[in-house]
Amino acid sequence: MEPSHISSPRDVTTHDRTQPTRRVGKAEPGQFPKIAGISMVKNEQDIIEPFVRHNLRLLDRLMVLDNGSVDETKRILSALAEEFPSLIVLADNRFGYTQSERMTWLLHQCQASSAVDYVIPLDADEFLDAADRTSLREALGTIPSGGFGVVPWCTFVLTPGSVDAATDDPPRSMQWRRRQELPCYHKAILRLDGGRATDILIEQGNHRARSTSGRPLPAVRISGLRLLHYPVRSRDQLIAKSVVGWMAYLAKDTHAVERGDGAHWHENFKQIANGQSIDPGALCAMSLLYAQSPRTIDWGVDAVQETPGFDYERRYSAGKCLGSMELVVRSWEQSVSASRVVPASDSKLPANGKGNLMTNSPETNIEWVTVVKADPTGNLAPATPTSVAQLMQEGKPQEATMLLEAAITGGETAELWNDWATVQHGCGHADQAERGYRRAIDLDGSCRQPAVNLGLMLFAQGRWQEAMPLLERHKSTLTVQEKEAIRELAVRLQPQIEAAAAKTDSSPARAYQPAGTRKNRRAFIDLGANVGKISFEFAKNNPDCDIYCVEPTRELIKEINEKSFQAGRTFTTMWAAAWTYDGTIKLFGSGAAEASTIVDGKVEINGWPQIDYTNSRLVPCFDFSAWLMRTFSLHDHVTVKMDIEGAEYDLLEKMMADRSILLVNELICEWHYDRYPNMSAERHNRIRNRVRESTSLKDWR
Repeated sequence: MEPSHISSPRDVTTHDRTQPTRRVGKAEPGQFPKIAGISMVKNEQDIIEPFVRHNLRLLDRLMVLDNGSVDETKRILSALAEEFPSLIVLADNRFGYTQSERMTWLLHQCQASSAVDYVIPLDADEFLDAADRTSLREALGTIPSGGFGVVPWCTFVLTPGSVDAATDDPPRSMQWRRRQELPCYHKAILRLDGGRATDILIEQGNHRARSTSGRPLPAVRISGLRLLHYPVRSRDQLIAKSVVGWMAYLAKDTHAVERGDGAHWHENFKQIANGQSIDPGALCAMSLLYAQSPRTIDWGVDAVQETPGFDYERRYSAGKCLGSMELVVRSWEQSVSASRVVPASDSKLPANGKGNLMTNSPETNIEWVTVVKADPTGNLAPATPTSVAQLMQEGKPQEATMLLEAAITGGETAELWNDWATVQHGCGHADQAERGYRRAIDLDGSCRQPAVNLGLMLFAQGRWQEAMPLLERHKSTLTVQEKEAIRELAVRLQPQIEAAAAKTDSSPARAYQPAGTRKNRRAFIDLGANVGKISFEFAKNNPDCDIYCVEPTRELIKEINEKSFQAGRTFTTMWAAAWTYDGTIKLFGSGAAEASTIVDGKVEINGWPQIDYTNSRLVPCFDFSAWLMRTFSLHDHVTVKMDIEGAEYDLLEKMMADRSILLVNELICEWHYDRYPNMSAERHNRIRNRVRESTSLKDWR
């Protein structure tokens, strides 16, 4: 990444000297928290100037990454950067909608350059709805330290009576919004309190954040704050956004249709490609239904007038979008001729202070695999293990990184990311190495080398509970040298391992004992056990199986205990909600205990009781995936029944992120997206398909 504008060293030094000495944690008395925004933009000449001017009224710093715009966006940003020292503009011309990777890179750059307290990821069509910085600080103050808050969209639309006037000078000219978001999407805001958290990853769409190390990130919904959202602003802008956006999704993943990614862009793209006329009426309908569930529109009910108090003056733009045909043609050219730039990683890597990185790292035995891609100039040429390793041996990690990044730009593969991560590991960048290995595994879950490399690296860091599922998956293919490395690491970490594994029989040392010397367990885990009916049926047919009943309604736990005692069985009962972190959470109930939920937005369906969201009670919750990794290993046979009234989506996303899903042999899951207007079918299909790739899945109703 090369900045097109950045404050001068003198400016930075002078600014920093005026600030009180900072410490990680809460701000000092009398010290205001720093709030930074980060954004990735592309072809936004009609709205980028209001976006910058409005949001900088509320932010201390704004970092904008231009992703290969072919309209006037770059010129406008450059002019704004000269006007606002707190605006930093960077460029990345690679084509492909890898928003998660780029926004995560921006987050880490923001953390490295300034001790900010809050980081707000923003799209160019999103405007913070706060009267001033004081009110914004008050709203953000509810976010738990080290966690994130989510703020809802409030989407403004084009209506039949206002469409002509609304296409001039958006967003000021757009004065009608949806009365209700169905579903309602939220965007994440991170609270860092001046610290650096290099394991945080911003998920695609900026909707959530997670830790790549598997640690829990507490999350809350922020009250009293909205994101004013202007996704559809004119016919040309909608056509270009849909076509170019879908091109970028396919460039990132040719299976985007099957995965359900970018569904709203794909739907609009199909209408445009099929020759459907986008007259003013169709444009307004597409505006109202953008990222919404299909429904019949009643403009008198579905739209409400509101005039946000925007206070900006255009100096460098007219508020008009470039013609759609010109934008699409220029974008096609840019997609096939974009120059190589450094991807979302450190652009300058120091030479390995320990010397050369060999094909087998002596500490963790990480290996190379064969790759053939492009050279740093973009011309096709072999990037072999020999060429990359030779550059590392010559003390040229930057050149090795460039060689691999050029190849990745030409097309991602698990092998390329494995080698890129290995270079990062050799340079001492463990967080970047972990990100690269995990990306390789995401691309190809069957690829052996990145899984083994990541497992060895995590093991060397003492994170054996995360490492073991990766190593166990490829245990039969491990070389003698790799097994010896694992044994040596196990001996070195033996005190910590044995202390943690005493109760679970999951020690890595035991994992490599000869067959037959270790006891394998069978377990049935009933999440949302209610009165335990399913658990009792399973126990009856599987007398040698350990039964765990997890239920947040305390009265039902008592009933399970009484019934298990009468049946002569000992169940492990847990009064808690299975969730993504350890702590407490609000449980909302109704007339039927089995309908209770910890998730907002549940509605009545087929006569099922309506949740009373005006009343709640606080119940314990626990990090289910962390507990799973503490309690079981891949030697065990684990069946999980999951009926947790909408919480399954967040829970399964975390289990896939930290790979604890690999410990589950069978998952019996009841899905609830149809009972939550906020739960999109796109998200449901994406998560369900990913789970099916990781374990045996049975849908249960």
